[in-house]
Amino acid sequence: MVATLAGERVVSIDLTQDEWDSLKKRYRAGEPLLMSCGQPGSARVSSRGLKFFAHKKAADCDMHEGGETAEHLELKSLLVKAAKAAGWEAELEVPSPQRDWIADVMVTKGERRIALEVQWSRQGSEDFVRRQERYEADGVESIWFVAPKNSDNAGTVPSHTIGGAPRRVAHSHAYDAGPLQQD
Repeated sequence: MVATLAGERVVSIDLTQDEWDSLKKRYRAGEPLLMSCGQPGSARVSSRGLKFFAHKKAADCDMHEGGETAEHLELKSLLVKAAKAAGWEAELEVPSPQRDWIADVMVTKGERRIALEVQWSRQGSEDFVRRQERYEADGVESIWFVAPKNSDNAGTVPSHTIGGAPRRVAHSHAYDAGPLQQD
């Protein structure tokens, strides 16, 4: 949902339809469109009408494993809106200075930074721990929002399992959602 076009950061969900159409014209005319990891990207629209960016087929990216599902993109968008409504600053796809991680959503209030991570595809518990430790090493808290198939594997990190009816939290591990509530 975030790319740079000719060096300018662009957030797809913030663009009007006219701005999106203009971006696509500029991209097709040869202006460089790069993903947050620095690899070449392209502008797309999901079957649900959500504007997003995707890696070009030849991209060689170690940061993004496979494409993001429509559910993943939609939940990132909802997390940004919810965080802003709760009084937090929220940004999509924020990379670390070394680009060794990219937070799906970074929320900040004062000095506090929390990475909100969405994990729909299956991920092992060791990967949750490894990725959690990268954030901790950089002084960033993180909270995971996972599909039911990841519930057990995410049990060692602060996580919420999302499943069933839209916006229903099935259960949470090791975390009380209180810190994201408005002060």
